[in-house]
Amino acid sequence: MRGSYWEPVPAGAAGGLFHQIGPCCRLGGSSVVVAVTRADVVRVRLERSGFMVAAADTVADPATPWVRFAVLGAPLEGSVRVVFELADGTTAAPLADPLNLARAGG
Repeated sequence: MRGSYWEPVPAGAAGGLFHQIGPCCRLGGSSVVVAVTRADVVRVRLERSGFMVAAADTVADPATPWVRFAVLGAPLEGSVRVVFELADGTTAAPLADPLNLARAGG
């Protein structure tokens, strides 16, 4: 995914919260954002100026129980803050910088 962030996290590791996150492509007037997260991330939110612009629950794949997946559609322009909701009820912002949605492929 062009413009994505990659954080290698071995299976069962307690380190980072995601394996990969970023805009993968455009669909109509939206940027499609894909997140591959650690297993305890239950929801991914995209926020702009304090308002949620997209959210999706993560889903598991029985073949890879140490990760979960989310696919979100967000307005194409600008950048968003990524927020993860964890199974224990806490939240975390895993990226130091906003995610640039304009970097999505065609």
